[in-house]
Amino acid sequence: MGILIRSPSSGGWQAVDSSPFSLEADLRDLIVETPSLVPIEDIREGSAAFIVAVPEFGLPGAGYTDVVLFAPDGVVAVVECKLARNAQIKREVVGQVFEYAAFLWQMPYDDFDQRVASRTGKHIVDLVRDAVSDQAWDEHAFRDGVEAALHDGTFVLVIAVDEINPELDRTVSFLNGCGEPKFSFAALEMRRSQWQDTEILVPHLYGPGIGASATPRSASRVWTRDTFLAAVTEQSPTGVAAVVSDLLDWSGSSDGQVFFGHGTQTGSFTLTCTFANGKRQALFAVYDTGVVAMNLGGFTNRPDFYQRYVDGLAQIPGFADAAHSGKAQPSVRVADALVGHGDALAAFKALIEDLVARATQITNGT
Repeated sequence: MGILIRSPSSGGWQAVDSSPFSLEADLRDLIVETPSLVPIEDIREGSAAFIVAVPEFGLPGAGYTDVVLFAPDGVVAVVECKLARNAQIKREVVGQVFEYAAFLWQMPYDDFDQRVASRTGKHIVDLVRDAVSDQAWDEHAFRDGVEAALHDGTFVLVIAVDEINPELDRTVSFLNGCGEPKFSFAALEMRRSQWQDTEILVPHLYGPGIGASATPRSASRVWTRDTFLAAVTEQSPTGVAAVVSDLLDWSGSSDGQVFFGHGTQTGSFTLTCTFANGKRQALFAVYDTGVVAMNLGGFTNRPDFYQRYVDGLAQIPGFADAAHSGKAQPSVRVADALVGHGDALAAFKALIEDLVARATQITNGT
């Protein structure tokens, strides 16, 4: 039996006409327009809804994915769309989505980010920042999540169809019922109907449900001051650990705000500044591996602020190469740039203090 609908003026239940998708591009565009249609909450418990979609994402040697989705916590989904009448829905589409995931697996974040920027004109973090409504969004935790997905292959792989067939249903059941892969795999059926001028969409997910099998195998953790410093001490020389601890104490006493990351294996803390319009922006992050990453890419929409940050870094011994690297988040090793260089550490702090103070006076940008 199909869908029935009744309104106060209809006088009874009426059958709704099916409104099939004419093209696979129509199905793709529906997901691009509303990324949250892919129900991540039914695939990975506790994950935030997808908010950014990048269509026709190019991969070396593998063509184009239909859609790549991003959630604010760094979950990455690869979506391939197929209509039931396409013969590829029976077998080829499964191999296709896995091929795309294989090309993404262990891709460096900067390469991935550049491909997104080439397709959209914006870096990944800028796309998410524009879409997220929570001003407390942790940009570095997001990047940690994306890097972990790329490194470990913990993608969400989705085949979106207008009508599922028995072969695809069984394949999805098999992949979710046998073994414990790091990735998540699901099929999303979206049947569309029309009643007068009203569209009706009935999504149905085939794959993992809420429960142990839906939990990401590389679940994130919440870092604290104690666990972060313990990790630094465990894997870094004494001099590096002392500088990182100093930076953390100083950041906590500054006018910025400190957030600890949610990396699965790598701990971090981030210092942010707040602009006059209330927007919070990450200035830099320090990782338990003894690396400091500056968030230059987050300020490209504020040219004067961006240039002041770059020029200031260029004046500090050990930071000049990073300042002129052209990367969105250039980094330096504490051991190379800050250990044994007291003037460099003081100069870096002075620069950040100036930027934090200056941010409160700036209202341009978004």
